Amino acid sequence: MASCKEWMKLSRNDRLNVAYELGVENFLKYAFEKSGEIEKIKCPCVKCSNASFQSLNMVKDHLLTYGIIEGYTFWYHHGERVGEDTFESQSSEEVGDDELLDADNENEMDTILRDFFPNCSGFAENDSSSELRVEDPNDDAKKFFRLFDDMQKPLFQDDEQLEYCKICNASRWKQGKNSGEIRMKENGKRIPEKVLRYFPLKPRLQRLFMCSKTAHHMRWHHERSVKDGVIEHPADGKAWQHFDEKYAPFSSESRNVRLGLISDGFNPFSNVAKPYSIWPVMLVPYNLPPSMCMKPSSMLLSMLIPGPKGPGDAIDVYLQPLIEELKELWEVGVETYDASKKENFKMRAALLSTINDFPAYAMLSGWSTKGKRACPCCHKETSYMWLPNCFKHVYMRHRRFLPINHPWRRKKDVFGKKEKGEIPKPLSGEEVLEQVRDLEGICLSKDPTKKTKVSHKIRGDNWNKKSIFFELPYWKTLLLRYNLDVMHIEKNICDIILGTIMNIKGQTKDTANSRFDMKGLDCKISGLKSHDCHVLLQSILPLVIRGLLVKDVSEPLVELCQFFGVLCARSMQVEHLEKIKAQIPLTLSKLEAWMPPSCFDVMLHLSVHLADEVIIGGPVHFRWMYPGERYLHKLKLYVRNKARPEGSIAEGYIVDECMTLCSRYLDDVETKFNRLERNCDGDDDTARKLSIFSHPGRPLGGGKTNNLDVYEREQAHIYALKNCSEVDPFYK
Repeated sequence: MASCKEWMKLSRNDRLNVAYELGVENFLKYAFEKSGEIEKIKCPCVKCSNASFQSLNMVKDHLLTYGIIEGYTFWYHHGERVGEDTFESQSSEEVGDDELLDADNENEMDTILRDFFPNCSGFAENDSSSELRVEDPNDDAKKFFRLFDDMQKPLFQDDEQLEYCKICNASRWKQGKNSGEIRMKENGKRIPEKVLRYFPLKPRLQRLFMCSKTAHHMRWHHERSVKDGVIEHPADGKAWQHFDEKYAPFSSESRNVRLGLISDGFNPFSNVAKPYSIWPVMLVPYNLPPSMCMKPSSMLLSMLIPGPKGPGDAIDVYLQPLIEELKELWEVGVETYDASKKENFKMRAALLSTINDFPAYAMLSGWSTKGKRACPCCHKETSYMWLPNCFKHVYMRHRRFLPINHPWRRKKDVFGKKEKGEIPKPLSGEEVLEQVRDLEGICLSKDPTKKTKVSHKIRGDNWNKKSIFFELPYWKTLLLRYNLDVMHIEKNICDIILGTIMNIKGQTKDTANSRFDMKGLDCKISGLKSHDCHVLLQSILPLVIRGLLVKDVSEPLVELCQFFGVLCARSMQVEHLEKIKAQIPLTLSKLEAWMPPSCFDVMLHLSVHLADEVIIGGPVHFRWMYPGERYLHKLKLYVRNKARPEGSIAEGYIVDECMTLCSRYLDDVETKFNRLERNCDGDDDTARKLSIFSHPGRPLGGGKTNNLDVYEREQAHIYALKNCSEVDPFYK
């Protein structure tokens, strides 16, 4: 407990008082006990201002000569912590002076609460004037009391005092490599092995309803106009509708929040040669309309998993506080004020799915995405083949996804045998729990000497662990728990196609001599970004390869490109999705007949499952990694202190969070919410325009007039008819 601090009031005018000298002695004794009795502590005198370390005698001389900082009443630099009790002040008989006031045995926060909220829990019981307070606090005061009580409680009370991990027995503190002793800072504090920065979810969800600018948008998913047979939002998918039917009490309140979780690692430093990986975990509220849902201003940073190495399967250890909060939001909820309806309601929340790239899919789901059974959708029934010369597994036999009586199943002349296999059925939550029952409670660690080893060969599957998400009561009932990332699948397929067709003998210009010429010009073919591949695959490659390759090869490649074009649309009809779902196995089977087997890595195979995921989970742009990757770039810009990248990101995020909220209310100042779009041409009159001509934009440079001939005019007319939604009702 901290000693009485009334002596500090004598620092300015009465430092010769016996009470002041005794207070200095008690302070030094307390500070050296808290700091582990090291030789030096920070000097809190008026001259040093806690900026330098001094010895015991020097600190005492400075305090008696210059006095202590008058406002330094919370001794943070000397080991005091929030909520710590203080000793009763010495009586006037002990110190021989009447100027000292009675100690109130409370810190500043407790004093404020006692003065303004006398009925706060924990104070009225010991207060002599409590008999006069017969009225209970109102609802607003009770909410405030609960927040204060929550602040006093540690996140995990049972583990607060542990020095070693109760699972793997690893030390909580950093240790010297040679000595094995716990490393300490100059002020005597021990250095923790890792620090998880967690941002509570409940107040951030409450803010979305308390803000009048966003509250009404949180009901958009329920109040919007729904088109039959059209998928425009995750609410149109089978997973959302199944969840609403399964949990009717939850879905009956339109303001209950549906969330998606995004996680990926990134290097916070510009120098990629320095390996370092920070893993943020973000949440997106699917209640919001498409124009807001996946924007950075709507993303909620939940935690920062520190580096320098990625968490691997041990990510479940870091996700514990988030899972506990999600369980509370599901089972209990939190009282929230809705600014749009001007009423209170009990807000609950549910996590519907995760958004991740393929390696992160393995970390979050527990199913290894490497080796023989790399496909998490086909699971144990994954069809694989080992290529001894390429030293890799490939995944073929896509004819088994065709109808049982399809003629391509009987093509022995091309494939050597008939295909009699059946379509693998996805695992339900109950089936997953049955398969991972023996993996519950295993040790998850990055240390190979402490991690529980799991043999896939003995098990006959690729499970590494039981995912922590199954602690959520509703997780096993979800139809789509983890999303396949179309962004990275597109990129890998584009790289496969380009890398294959540019090496066709006699037709490619990518010869050895061309490479030497390009070296002189400092040019490269590789290095395409994900969005480059997105545009190439859907818009450019179909035009190029028609004249480049023979029909048997170009036709399935064009079909594959068109498949992704339909798949990535903002709005799509279910009947179109059913068509491409039936077509993609045939397309891949055609490619198997003419392309080398080494092309069929797991990424190309995963495309057979993508149409199903859109039907179940909704449009791709709500479930791919483009928004998450852009947000990671934003977090990277927050890094100012290269020695403390996680702390820099945490501070930058909190500042940006405050500025974003304030910006919503600044109508007379240009902010991110009211500034003109980058390509806005100043023409806002879109009501009289056809949808195909209503996109904002302006020409670059000076415009010029060009007269179209009859053929070009007919092409433009056909393009407008095929891409104009106003014409759709006239199709038979």
